[in-house]
This record gives sequence, structure tokens and C-alpha cells, in this order.
Amino acid sequence: MNENLDNNTVSIHGQSYRVSASLGEVERIRQEFTVFLENASVIGEEATFWKLAFTEAIVNAIKHGCNEDEKQKVTVSWMTIGKGIRLEVSDPGIGPPESKVASPDLPKDPFTSHGRGLYLIREFADSWQHWHGPEGYRLVIFKNHPQLTEVDSLEVVLENAIEDLSASYENLSAFYQLGDGLVRSESIEAFITQAASDLSVAVPNANVWFIFGSEVDSILGDTLFKESIIFSHEHFGKIPNDVLTHGTEFIWESKNEVSTDDTLKDYSCGACCPVKASGEVRGVLTVVRESHSPFNTGELNTLRTFSDIVGIAVLNAANTKVRSEEARAFRELEIASEIQKTLLPLPSLEVDPRWDIVTRRSNAREVAGDYVDVKQGRNGELYLVIVDVMGKGVSAAFLAAMFRTALHISLTFQYSLPGLMAALNRTLSDQLGKLTMFATCAIVRIAPKLDRFEVVNAGHCPVILYGPDGKLQLSKASGPPLGLFRNAEYTSETFSIKALQRILLVTDGLFEWSHKGKVWGWNALCSFVRENVDLNGDELWDKIQGEILEKTDDDDSFTDDRTLISWSLNK
Repeated sequence: MNENLDNNTVSIHGQSYRVSASLGEVERIRQEFTVFLENASVIGEEATFWKLAFTEAIVNAIKHGCNEDEKQKVTVSWMTIGKGIRLEVSDPGIGPPESKVASPDLPKDPFTSHGRGLYLIREFADSWQHWHGPEGYRLVIFKNHPQLTEVDSLEVVLENAIEDLSASYENLSAFYQLGDGLVRSESIEAFITQAASDLSVAVPNANVWFIFGSEVDSILGDTLFKESIIFSHEHFGKIPNDVLTHGTEFIWESKNEVSTDDTLKDYSCGACCPVKASGEVRGVLTVVRESHSPFNTGELNTLRTFSDIVGIAVLNAANTKVRSEEARAFRELEIASEIQKTLLPLPSLEVDPRWDIVTRRSNAREVAGDYVDVKQGRNGELYLVIVDVMGKGVSAAFLAAMFRTALHISLTFQYSLPGLMAALNRTLSDQLGKLTMFATCAIVRIAPKLDRFEVVNAGHCPVILYGPDGKLQLSKASGPPLGLFRNAEYTSETFSIKALQRILLVTDGLFEWSHKGKVWGWNALCSFVRENVDLNGDELWDKIQGEILEKTDDDDSFTDDRTLISWSLNK
């Protein structure tokens, strides 16, 4: 703003802002006012008093005039008039009491953080006025400065414009290099190291540090902190950590302002700018100077822009790592699926005309280790085997494949049924060693004459036995899961087969799915089987699948394999 007051050509130069009544705006406007003072050659103690008066005036307007209601507005303007500076602050409030204005004094408590504003203004200013009006309260402060620089001459304006253009060119060049580095850098560490170098060209400094929070620590790991300019927040003091927590930048212009922070107290001025991405604070860019040369507005804007670009880089690196881990996990599931299809196929057996058998398995999206087998023994006995391996993915599929190999080898020996389960347990225990993995298993051995069968159960859900009358019998657990205790012993149960219609073996994927916020459960499966006693194995399987698809709350039913063996005598 430039205008002539009279024929003596008194120069006027200044700025005006209308801001929300938020204390978060104070520092930004204060920096603009500081640059104005520097350009007018107001430095040292006079500049310090002006900044104190400025801060007191605008904070009082926000706190008392607006009650910190961000919907309210505060108007702040300043200007040079000849050899003097005029500061004006307006708010919608009623201002301080007349008694306090007439005789402002320091508060009785010398350590209090409020109540000193009018006293400081009265002691510092050459003149000050205030008005109460229908639109609110207005405070005007004026002070003469003989050394004041004439800032509106054509030569000065051109010189400042050239300097601004030069600084803008340098900043644009630095930003171009930063953007190019973001695309080309092979790692986040390399990018940040180059960013620090580019930043030092645009904003001279003594040190640049990038400080990151625990979220970045956990995502990017220790490799991020190998560079001497990249640190975890634990290595820095209260001020950078406050910026990291609250997301509000901190700028200081004297050592007194950072005297309580051991990591910053040796630097005369500096800035801590939050590194943000996707609305979240990821870290802090801290830039310091040893000499007393505070950052101007252009330099601060450059720091803020660098902070934003680094935030984008960190977020991109984190997303890349997550995508890489997801791709690796997806590939593992593909491998596990191939193992299950290749090494753990559904059994194929020439069916005896006296009986019928159905084996079904529905693979989950997250491949588990369900395994079923039907094998003929050396003496004509028939083995029905169902296994559920703990866990998912490649490890579960390999354990299931290991069990299959052990089973086929063990069936060549003349084991009792409990002895067969104990042999399988010893084999898996030896192979697994200290790995915390195990498998549950149920084995049914049907006698060649079809007059009886035995059941041994290693921690698996019961084998279901039922006839045409719908009455269910359940086998008992006869020992712990396989692979946990090498010397575990097992027992078996023997059942008559004369009146039996069907033997049913299942895994928990058929009943541990969510329905109305609860697990459907074992009892619900038994009731379902009892109600559908007339269905054959294929029909029973299809109806259970339909029940799951119809009633499941979400995709929970697809996070585990669902497996069934149904054996029955032909009528």
C-alpha cells in the first residue's frame, strides 16, 4: 500500500491481514511482521520490543476479543509512516476495562504469562490509542525510528523484485532437483540425503535433520536411520517432539527460546516444520543456523514446501513396502495352493460295490493345510484319514504334505491303530523340532468284513456316526494333537457297523463361521446333520455349502478350508 499524505511526500508502506481467531495463526503473521521490521532496518532491542508488543496485542485480541472462537476474525495491519511504524489490531470484542487502560501495570506475579500487554505497550510506544465502537475494539501503536529505511523508492522496489526473482529461480531449481530425485532415487534414504543437499542450496544453514516418528520407524525399519541427517524422534528433545505430536511448526530467533531443549539450545535461530502426508504428521524437518540470521518469509515457505515433498516421499516408500509385502504374501498363497493341488490331491480309490464314499474340500483364499486320504491296507482294511494343520500358507501346506508322506510309509507296517497314530506323532515331532506347529487328526479303520471299525482321534473334532433313525454318536478324543509331545500315547474306540448308515469326518471350517455375530458352531452342525439324515454324501455337502453362503455374516467362511469325508454302506 503506497499513498501520499501531503505535498511533502511522506511515504507509507505496509501490509494488512484478516485472520481467524486462532492462536495457530499468531506465529505465521508474526513472521511476516518480523520480515517487515528487517526490511525497515528495525533490529536488535527495538525489534524485540516490537515483536513483544505485536504478540501481546494479537493474542489479547484472539483470547479476550474473540474468546478463541475461530469463526470470529481479527484484523492486523502495520505500516511505515515517514520515520515511524504504526501497528493496528482490531477485534469484535469490547476491549479491556477503562481502569486498566488508564493505569496499566505489571501483574503482581512476575512469572504469570498474561496481564502485561498494556504495560509493555505503554512503556515502549511513543503513542498509543484505542477505540470502542459498534464494530468492536481497535488498538493503534506508533513509534518513531530515525534509522527507518525508505522502502518504497523505485530503486529499492526494483532491487527487492530482482532479489525475489533470483531467490524464486534458485528455489524452483531446487524443487526441480527434488522432484527429479523423488522419481529416480533407489531408496528413501538416498532421496532424503539428496533433499538435504538441495535444501542447503536454497536455504543456507548449519545443519539439517529429518526426524521421524514411531510409525515411520515400524514401517521403514532401521535402514532409514543409517544416514547422519535422519533420526528417530527418541534422539531429539521436547520441541521437535511437540511439533511431531501436534503438527504445529516452531520457529525461534534467539537461543533463549530453545534454552530448555538440549538438542537445539546451541543454535541462535532455526525452524521445526512438520513433515505431513495424507493429513498425518510423519516427521519433522529441523533446520538450524549458528549465526543470528532468522529465516525470512521466502525461506520459511521453502522449508514448508520441502517438508511436504519429503512427506510424500516417506508415504510413498511406506506404501511401496506394504505393496511388496502384500505381493510376497499373495505369491506365498499361490505356492501353497499349488502344493495343496499337487502334493495333497483328493484321494482316488476304486470303490467297493458294498459301500459308497464322498471326499470334498473347498480351499480358502488363505490356503490352510486340510488334508484327506482314503487308503487300502495290506489286509484289505480301509483307512479314512482327515487332518487339519495349524496355520495357513506355505508352512501349513508343507506340514500337511509331510504328514501324507509319513502316513503312506507307516501304513506299510503292521501297527495297531493307536500305534499308527503314535508313529505319525513321533515322525512329526522329530521333523518339527522346536517349531510351534501341530496338526489335529482323526483316523477311522474299517475292517475288511465291514462288521466293525475303530476310531483314533488326536485332538480333532469328533467323528460323527449315525444311522437311518437320525441318532448320532460321537467319537471321543484319544490323545493330544500331533507334533506337540513326542511320547504321547493314544487309545482307540471300536464300533459295530451292522446298523450304521454313515461315518462322517469334517474339519472346523464347516462349523466355525460367523452367523449373526456369533460362531455357527459344532452343535449347529450336528443338528443340521440330524435334520438331513436322508441325504447322501454329495447332497449333504452341497446343502452345507449353501447354508454357509446364505447365512454367513461376511467373508469369514472363506478364511479356512472346509473338508468332509462321508462313508456309508450301500443299501
